[in-house]
Amino acid sequence: TTSHYWYKMAISTNTTQWTNLYYELEPGQSTVQSVATFSAVSSVLDENDVLICAISVDLKLRYIQDFLEAIQIPSSSALAIATSDGYLIATTSSKGDPVHFDKNGQISSTIQDIDDPVWNCVSHNIQFRSESNFSINCQIDGQSHTYQLFRSDVPFSDRYNWTLFAALRVDEANQSSNIM
Repeated sequence: TTSHYWYKMAISTNTTQWTNLYYELEPGQSTVQSVATFSAVSSVLDENDVLICAISVDLKLRYIQDFLEAIQIPSSSALAIATSDGYLIATTSSKGDPVHFDKNGQISSTIQDIDDPVWNCVSHNIQFRSESNFSINCQIDGQSHTYQLFRSDVPFSDRYNWTLFAALRVDEANQSSNIM
């Protein structure tokens, strides 16, 4: 309907925009369930620039999580996607649900909040915020391991960028031929 957040955003401009994360009711469910969703939204105009309709393409947060989990990486390595301002969207390694929301429905967890020894070591290193590629030695379960962190920005629009992080354990990566 015309009162939805995404609809108002779509008709406010003639370019495609990405929404902030919002909750959408899951269709076809016997109980009311909300699903964390991002949407690409746009208005459709006729030849006289009169609004015909607004469209949206939804990207559910769980689809991003499923995508990351399907990537074959060594077992002691980890992947994560975060917003450009550092909030966690999805990760391959964590105990429980890694993404948390505040009372307004906004993502409130960062990579530093993940309950995982690899991310605890890598994300608390001073190079984490400034370097796109660095090595770090981590003490995990009483053993020293070298991890290589790769970071790459993924631009979605003028407004939004996401960052893909890969923390690969070097000795496992050298043994594997199926990395990403």
